[in-house]
Amino acid sequence: MQIHSELKEITQEDINDAYRSIFSSPKGRIVMLHLCQLGYVGKSSFCADPITLAFREGLRRFALEVIKRTNTNVFDLSKDLEEFESLFTEMEENNDGIIDETIN
Repeated sequence: MQIHSELKEITQEDINDAYRSIFSSPKGRIVMLHLCQLGYVGKSSFCADPITLAFREGLRRFALEVIKRTNTNVFDLSKDLEEFESLFTEMEENNDGIIDETIN
C-alpha cells in the first residue's frame, strides 16, 4: 500500500470533501452536534480560570474548524443544536449521559 505517496497528492479540497462526506450522514450529524456541544458552539466558553478558559477555547476552535470544513449552514445547525442540547440535558438528568466538563 502506497499511502505515503497518496498523501502527497491530497489537497485541502480533498480534505474538505472527506469532512463533508463523513458529517453529511445522519450519524455524522449527531457527532457534529455533540462536537459543537462539547466545543461551546452557540454558548459562552468564559470562565474566570485562565487555564479552563484556554481549554474551552481549544475545544471551541476545533468544533468551529469542523463546521468550516463541512460548509455547514450555521442557522440550521443552531436549530438542531438547541434540540440536541435539550435532549442531552434530559439524558444527564436521568443519569444516562456523560459530563462534558473535564476541568472544573
